[in-house]
Amino acid sequence: TIAGISINPTTGELRIDSTLASNDYYESVTITDSLGYKETISILIRVNAKATIPSTSALVTTAGITTVFAAPTTTGGTGAITFELRGNATGTTAENRSGFSINGVTGELTVQSTVPADTYTLYIRLTDSLGVSNMKTATLVVNQVMRFSGLETVTSTVGRTFTTGALTILGGSGSRTFSTTSLGSGATVNTNTGAITLPDTLAVGLHYETITVTDASGANSETQIVIQINQLPTLSGPGTLTTTRGLAKLSTAFVATLGTQPYTFTVTGGSRGISINSSTRQVRVAETTAAGTYIETVTLTDARGATKQE
Repeated sequence: TIAGISINPTTGELRIDSTLASNDYYESVTITDSLGYKETISILIRVNAKATIPSTSALVTTAGITTVFAAPTTTGGTGAITFELRGNATGTTAENRSGFSINGVTGELTVQSTVPADTYTLYIRLTDSLGVSNMKTATLVVNQVMRFSGLETVTSTVGRTFTTGALTILGGSGSRTFSTTSLGSGATVNTNTGAITLPDTLAVGLHYETITVTDASGANSETQIVIQINQLPTLSGPGTLTTTRGLAKLSTAFVATLGTQPYTFTVTGGSRGISINSSTRQVRVAETTAAGTYIETVTLTDARGATKQE
């Protein structure tokens, strides 16, 4: 005989002690009648482990939405398993926090949209068809509501294609997907990074687009962006700069308007010692420049690559 397994000699009822470890046990049961005739049968006694939910990663969602987590996979127990949220690890107190509920039959956990962002420990009691219970703890992470950071206006120059950097999103859970509700501008958004591309066909003026981001939990956030398309840059400045060899000379500043700042300036023509300062916008002729007449071109390039020459 195996310790922890016994039989009532009168009724034939088998008794399995609660201390018996989960395992398969093989026993022989013998019945003897009043004339001493005996019959023996072999039986399998299967003691299941207590019902539990295998260790899993934290449950993650985003504040502001109602999330229903899929029914968990359970192991152990005998027959149907029922589920209940409790207030502590031993299950001796009731769950009194609002916003959490569990389906008693399937184990699906529902987190309401009213639950604030925080990290929570949940205590789940699993009970099998024989009334044997077991406690399982689960970690729930509720992340902050998503919001866009630092994006309100996108500026470019007419005739230029421009792509912004990746958008910055605060809060939310897991990977994010971006989309745009086009209002006719033709702007597109990278679904993975949120980078916005403006086509070169946009007319001068203001355009508007709505960008939506959706996270892995299904939460979403929207923002409207203003697209400002500037006219092509203009450039004017001194047509002539005269000096004497050996004397460095600065021109008056070139004047730039329109386009998209900041500007950069270059001077081309191949003449040694002639340069331009992008900050002061002044052409400088060095004292080492040989005597002669030089035809130089000053090029303004704006932040979106549009150019103007003078």
